[in-house]
Order: sequence, then structure tokens, then C-alpha cells
Amino acid sequence: MGLVNLPAVALLAGLAMLPMPASAQGVSAPAWGASVEGLRLGLSLVDDVKPAPVIEVTFENGGQRDALLNLGFMLGNGPMMVPQAIRLSVRGASFGTCELEYADRRFSHVGGRIDDLVVGLPRAARYVVRLPVRDFSCAARKQYPMPWPVETLEVVARFRGGPALSTNLDMQGMRLMPFWRGTLESGAVSLPPAPR
Repeated sequence: MGLVNLPAVALLAGLAMLPMPASAQGVSAPAWGASVEGLRLGLSLVDDVKPAPVIEVTFENGGQRDALLNLGFMLGNGPMMVPQAIRLSVRGASFGTCELEYADRRFSHVGGRIDDLVVGLPRAARYVVRLPVRDFSCAARKQYPMPWPVETLEVVARFRGGPALSTNLDMQGMRLMPFWRGTLESGAVSLPPAPR
């Protein structure tokens, strides 16, 4: 019988008890929308995330050309990224319908430099954004954060692609970049109410 490496066994046992990283959390298969010029948008739910639901929005380029997307804006020269071009359309029996806008809770106002949130999407590439549902608000109801309904909602993600909006003098060339313009829509998913 061979010798047992006790420190290695102890290390493996300890690793087995560590919490799973976010990347290991279960994610449902994306509900894909129609392809537009080779691009499509998928929406997934992240399992076992508390206290509020989390979604994954996946951009996929299945076309023959590389794509350049403007997902929103960045603050402070890049460390804070706000994918404001991603919206959620929600519908429920008693809730009705509303378009939710992304509004990151980490800031309440913008007082400095703003840059475009540029994402390059080469052919056959995917880009995934994971967002807490609590960071979306219903502007039409003037509620932020929006009280999350106690019913299951049907949710669809939308992306509206547009040009660079930055007015910084050192980034004027961004206005010449061929950003993809148009609208992508995901398939629908059922989002359960947040646990209480």
C-alpha cells in the first residue's frame, strides 16, 4: 500500500468546503431572440443568488463581420461601467407592463468624466453581462428602486445599439468608429419574485 500524503488530503478536504465562486453558479440556457445582421441577444437567469434575482444578458456574433457595440457609458476613466443600453421589458398579470432602465446603485449622480462603454465582438464571439434585477427601475412609475412584484414576470431583454456619445476632446475619433446600430431582443424568460 502506498503512502498517503496527509497535507494534500487536508487541502483537498478544505477546498471542498469553500463556497462556490460566482462562475460556478447555475445559469439557465439563454432564451435567444432573432438574429439581426448576424447578432443575437440571449437572456438567462442565475440560480441561487440572494436576496434578489440576477440575470445574464449574452451578446453573440454569428455573422461574417466583426461588430463594435456601445453598451452605455463608463465613469472615472473606466473602473465603473454602466450598460445603460440594456433594457428589460417586463409583464405580469397584476403588475402590467413596464420597460425597466438600468441604473447602477453605486452612484447617484455624475460629476466627472464620461466615456462610452465600447465592446468589440469579433465573429463567433460572445460577451456576457451579469446584472442584479434590483439595479433596474421603471421610469414610467417613477420608482427607484422599483418594489419587486410578488408574482412571476415574463421578462425580455433589449439592446439599442447606437453611435459614440462621448464629447471628451481626447476621444473625438470614437465618433468615426462603425458602431452597430439597431435593436436586438432576447427570448422571454419567467422571473420568479425575489425571496422574502
